[in-house]
Amino acid sequence: MYPNLAPNPKKVYVGYQVSDNWRNLFNIQKVRGGILIHFMRSKPKDFDDPKKKIKSYEKAREYYGQDISILEMKDEKDIRYAILMVQQAYERFVKEFGV
Repeated sequence: MYPNLAPNPKKVYVGYQVSDNWRNLFNIQKVRGGILIHFMRSKPKDFDDPKKKIKSYEKAREYYGQDISILEMKDEKDIRYAILMVQQAYERFVKEFGV
């Protein structure tokens, strides 16, 4: 999708970072019944989310010191929507942190 988006695999998830930046843009985690995408430094209001599928991770600020939004994908029909949300997150990240 973006040539400067690099995977950063961990034990239970795969983070994705923009090259030359230590911050994860989003994480993908396999869970029973689907896939979760965690958007770092994001609130649901940061997305143009007409289906209202992005939810706030309520305790994220307390546990991680940042806002995190979650998109749950349960089947293949959710993939295109997830890509649209990733594009929005990427564009916002580039605007905020530069690349």
